[in-house]
Amino acid sequence: MNFKPDSLCYDLIVKGKLDESHPEYAEGFPAKQQHDDTDFEFKTAPLRSAYKEALGAEPDFTNNAQVQQQPPFVECLDYVFLSPHWKVKGTKRAKAASMRLHRAVSSFGQERV
Repeated sequence: MNFKPDSLCYDLIVKGKLDESHPEYAEGFPAKQQHDDTDFEFKTAPLRSAYKEALGAEPDFTNNAQVQQQPPFVECLDYVFLSPHWKVKGTKRAKAASMRLHRAVSSFGQERV
């Protein structure tokens, strides 16, 4: 499953529960549609993002793709989530690696033209 850092799914992972005030919840999140019991509360143990914990925010992007004539999709979709007993010692910034990959893919496509 892919989701962005501002999504309801991301919130569920890092908070351990669904936020009913989140715009996606109001749009009819599947758990809300399937359970009409007002006492129902979807909960899970919260996890932490290693990257966010080490550097203060998720990467600008981890996915840089374009399908045919559609606009490029450049968003963060990949995470390393940790349970509470793990400690983050550090990480490398992901943007530079992603940019190198983008340049390599772009130049590969240009060589074939």
